[in-house]
Amino acid sequence: MDQMNRQAAGTTVLEMRDGDDFVCPNCGCEIMLKHHGDPAKMQNMRPFTCCCGTPMQPEHPERA
Repeated sequence: MDQMNRQAAGTTVLEMRDGDDFVCPNCGCEIMLKHHGDPAKMQNMRPFTCCCGTPMQPEHPERA
């Protein structure tokens, strides 16, 4: 299972779990998700954006 899955409507759903690491491919900045909030309250969840403006990517996508 990928951290980014496709829904039937063609939109992308981002699956995040506590402890997931994200890294910026541009500047190498890293973040770790300590606690994932309530998915029902985050219906427009998108990938994290680095302070340099680049979308962050999962550091270990195979871990999903």
